[in-house]
Amino acid sequence: MADTTNQNYTPSTAGQGTAASATAGQAAASSGTAGNATAGQGTAGVDQSYSGTAGKATAGQGTASTENMNDPRLTIAGNIGAYLDPNSSVNQLLRTKALATANQSGTLNSSMTDSAISNGIIANSQQMAQNDQGVYSSGAINNANLLTNTSNNNAQLQTTASTTNANNETQTSNANAQLATQASIANANNQTSTSNNNANLTTQASTTNANNQTQTSNTNAQLATNASTTNANNATQTANDNAQLATTTSNNNANLATQASTNNANNSSQQLIANMNNANQIALQNLQNTNKTTLQASSAAANIYQNAITQIEAIQANSSMDQATKDTETANIINTTNAALADQAAITGINVGANFAGLTVGGVSGPAVVGTGPQQKAAAATSALTTDYQTYLGRAPDAAGLAWYQQQIASGALTQAQADDAIKNSTEAQAYAASQVQQDPNTVSGP
Repeated sequence: MADTTNQNYTPSTAGQGTAASATAGQAAASSGTAGNATAGQGTAGVDQSYSGTAGKATAGQGTASTENMNDPRLTIAGNIGAYLDPNSSVNQLLRTKALATANQSGTLNSSMTDSAISNGIIANSQQMAQNDQGVYSSGAINNANLLTNTSNNNAQLQTTASTTNANNETQTSNANAQLATQASIANANNQTSTSNNNANLTTQASTTNANNQTQTSNTNAQLATNASTTNANNATQTANDNAQLATTTSNNNANLATQASTNNANNSSQQLIANMNNANQIALQNLQNTNKTTLQASSAAANIYQNAITQIEAIQANSSMDQATKDTETANIINTTNAALADQAAITGINVGANFAGLTVGGVSGPAVVGTGPQQKAAAATSALTTDYQTYLGRAPDAAGLAWYQQQIASGALTQAQADDAIKNSTEAQAYAASQVQQDPNTVSGP
């Protein structure tokens, strides 16, 4: 006896990747500071006026060379006394002259001679003294004249020196005043020139600072614009990268979901095929037990059936074929197989097709297998709905839900495909799919 236990399978769920979101780097604009020029301030040179000092002339003072008026020779008495001095040369001369006179008169040795000599000396001395006094008295006159002339000369020299000094003082004062005026004018000109130069330097420094400030402001604005542009480009590039990552991740997730759906469909088909194979083996065994003729006919039918199963398995294993195409091709094989089984039934007279009523794959069945009656339709719907519940909800169908879908299909309100989509897109199916994503070790989960 063949094993009649249906082989259940666990649907796989596509792992859902999460796109990493990059953060755009923010460039910071450097802000330069404008250099400030400082105007150099010149100091005007001050000319010092040179004040000359007038030369002072000093009048030369002449000194009169006067004769000594205290000389005894300036008086007659003084001269007589000198002449009467026995030792004076004049006395000696007079004595010699008197002796000569006395000798001539013959009185040399008499007292009269001595008296005559003395009288002669006195008489001559008086005359001589008067003469000498006259000579020497002219010295006093000369002295007086010399003193007068010297005094006059000294006065003239003093007057000339005073005049010269006054003239020198006036000229020096005028020269000093001229020098002071020139120095004042030069200082005023220097001050004006320096003030103008300082003003020009200040204006140039102000202009330079303004230009530097403008240039720095423009540079800072350009740097800020460049930084803003860079940040905008970074943000755009990052957004594009994130969008690309999200798209790639979404595509990967879609591919994984498609692959999982394909795997689930293949697993479902394989499960249905296995179930059909068990049922058909039982049917063949029953035919063998019934009679040999039936067994022989059933063996031919079994070969037809086994060939169909092989073809269906090849279709379901074809990864380049989508599920809709697989279902269409499978339905065609089922129809062809049912026709062949019908031919066998006509030959043997035995409805061998009735023994293969479970020949359905993925909810697709041939009319010769399932028939067109309500019971056959209900059986096919039950099989497909059960597969939907197991695939999309992860559980066996509940009685109420199964009965509702059967009634909708039987009444024509829903097709089998619409019923499949309703279960697949239900809230419970979405929750079940999410739970399978969290359990998938290939997906990223929280701590």
